[in-house]
Amino acid sequence: MPTSDKARLETHAVRYAFDLNINASPAKVWELLTHNISVWWPSHFNSDPGTERFVLEPTVGGRMYEDTGNGSGVLWGNVVVVSPEKRLVIRGSMFPDYGGPGEFFLSIEIEPRADGCKLTIDDAQFGVISIEGLESTEAGWKELFGELKRFAEAS
Repeated sequence: MPTSDKARLETHAVRYAFDLNINASPAKVWELLTHNISVWWPSHFNSDPGTERFVLEPTVGGRMYEDTGNGSGVLWGNVVVVSPEKRLVIRGSMFPDYGGPGEFFLSIEIEPRADGCKLTIDDAQFGVISIEGLESTEAGWKELFGELKRFAEAS
């Protein structure tokens, strides 16, 4: 936006959730989600074409980010809740380039099941959010965690 333009932006708060049943143990899903996220994370989800790897540091205050090398990259968010093999919550920012400005809280819960586990994804957002942006984000998370499911069940 040129410096002379002004715009009043409308803000909203939205939330949606969905479940995925995964035929893999909670321990395996946790390991893939945290320590091995770059193994299954599709490159077309990266915002920077120079991303060398995607990283999630599973500790309180840990970062979720794209590493483009030499200390550069894109910070998606920070871990605010971690309970190994059970729950992970990430708080992040939505840049104006991607429909913001705004914030999101992504909660990922893993519940043991007899045949593996249930993954519950709960995304709460506030800021400049359009219905189209919300639908795109929801479809993106479903595709992304579908990749995790496919990888967990295949390996």
